Amino acid sequence: MEIQSPAAKPLQIKEGKGLNLPDSLLSLNLPALTEKDLADIPFIVNHADILGISFVHSPLDLIKLRQELEILGRTDIGVIAKIETKDACHNLARIILEGLHFKRFGIMLARGDLAVEVGLENLAYVQDEVLTICQAAYTPVIWATGVLEKLTKKGIPTRAEMTDAAYGTRANCIMLNKGKFVLDALKMLVKLVNTGEADPLRQKKLIDLTAQFGIFNKNSSRLD
Repeated sequence: MEIQSPAAKPLQIKEGKGLNLPDSLLSLNLPALTEKDLADIPFIVNHADILGISFVHSPLDLIKLRQELEILGRTDIGVIAKIETKDACHNLARIILEGLHFKRFGIMLARGDLAVEVGLENLAYVQDEVLTICQAAYTPVIWATGVLEKLTKKGIPTRAEMTDAAYGTRANCIMLNKGKFVLDALKMLVKLVNTGEADPLRQKKLIDLTAQFGIFNKNSSRLD
């Protein structure tokens, strides 16, 4: 292992934190659903409306989850597949197709781990591809991780995070982390959404990613 960005002082990995090994083959023998996850599912389905599955690698992870939900008789619960690995990006279309077997299904664009997995320099491109593919497939997307982070915690947003949050309004839902000023962040999101809806330039045609397969009418101005 090579440390490419050493810190000025010694650092420790805190309890509960994970490690990303994006260039490894861990996904081949490390399932998204661990033994603890399987043990927790009965409690979750009795107390929640939505179940999120982290570190999805392939449709096989969703198949395993669906089998567990069928055993428990809760195939009606909403399921969110978190896209945060390289494998998930490459298998996104297949993951969405498998998600059609659930009554309620969506995607979370979990950009924290995803940035580590694909590289910070590639995150903007990858998140745009995920958004576009999900829009073409009529699959709802949650835009997550670090949205208006400084505003939520410090009360003052940066220019960069304002731009990021505005772009996130392309998704169906935006997730905010906890913080002292989370209400201010929520109010700011409302302003961004209202501004986007009033701007005719924001109503332009979406990227025509799937027209080459003859799935959508090329003359249609919107996919929704």
